[in-house]
Amino acid sequence: MGRGISLSSISSGHQTFLYDKNEDVLKKASGFIIAQVDKQVQKGQLTSQDAENRILLIRCVQDMNQIGTSDIVIEAIIESFDAKEQLFSEIEASGLHEKAILATNTSSLSVNVLSKNRKNSNSFI
Repeated sequence: MGRGISLSSISSGHQTFLYDKNEDVLKKASGFIIAQVDKQVQKGQLTSQDAENRILLIRCVQDMNQIGTSDIVIEAIIESFDAKEQLFSEIEASGLHEKAILATNTSSLSVNVLSKNRKNSNSFI
């Protein structure tokens, strides 16, 4: 799921950080995104230069502190309340600025419940 969100983000021209503690996961995710961009070039939907520009917007990071300056952070991890709660706490501790939007990609958990322990629940979606 996170790969599709990231692909949409770079397609809109946004600097996009892919975060995971596991380097292999990051390589697979970025490889998938690059392959999708390449398919767009092959179909004539995108120029090679535009594809290169999009790919340059991807940053794979294993250090949570590197995402602290982001304006929006979208999690896309397993559907586990505890896992999401832990990740959100780590994101907030990374120095995420107070006006940043913290978003969940949940399909089954209550967004209201997930927002309760957030520093700025008004910026949680």
